[in-house]
Amino acid sequence: MKTLVLYWSYTGNTEAIAKTIYNTVKEEGYPCDLFKIGSESDVDWFDYNLISVGSPVYEWLPPKNVMKYLQDRYHYYRDEKGSVKPCSPKLKGKFAVVFCTYGGPHTGIHEAIPAIKYIEQSFEHLGFSILEPIAVVGGFKVEKLDGRLGWTKELWEKMNKLGKEGDITGRPNENDLNDVKNKTIGIINTIKGLM
Repeated sequence: MKTLVLYWSYTGNTEAIAKTIYNTVKEEGYPCDLFKIGSESDVDWFDYNLISVGSPVYEWLPPKNVMKYLQDRYHYYRDEKGSVKPCSPKLKGKFAVVFCTYGGPHTGIHEAIPAIKYIEQSFEHLGFSILEPIAVVGGFKVEKLDGRLGWTKELWEKMNKLGKEGDITGRPNENDLNDVKNKTIGIINTIKGLM
C-alpha cells in the first residue's frame, strides 16, 4: 500500500500530525511520501493507494492556498487527464483520509467539519473512497500569531484558554499524537481488509 501525505501548516500543528502519520505508515512497513503543499513536484495522486491530506482550519475552511491547490489539481485531473467521471465511480484500491487541526474556540469540532468536507470532495469526485477523517485540536501559537487579524498576544492567549475545547495551549500534545498514530494504524488495517 503506497501512501502519500500532503499537508500545509503555518504554526506547525498540522505538520506534527502529518509527520506522525508519515512515521506510522513507515513503521508499519509501507512506502510513504511526505510533501508540504506547494513543495511537491508533479505528484500523481493516482500513483498512490492512500492519500492523507491535512490542513489547519481557518474560519471553518482550509486556508485559501490549500483550496487553490485542491481546485487546481481537480481541474488538472478533470480537464487534462479526464479522470472525473459522471457519478464518481469508486476506484479499486484508492483511498483518501483528511486530517486537520483546529482551535474550535466558538463551536468546537463543528468548526472543523466544513474544512474536512471541502477537502474530501476533491478526492470523492475522482473516485477515491473516503475514510474517517482525523481532526485534532491545535493550540494557537501566540508567538506566531501576535498581530494577525489585528489581535493582540493577550487575545490569542484567551482563545487558547477560554474556548469550547477548554485549555488547548500546547496542543497537539503527546496524547494527541498517540491518538493519531493509533488511528493511522486502524486506517491501514481497514484498507488491508478492503484490498
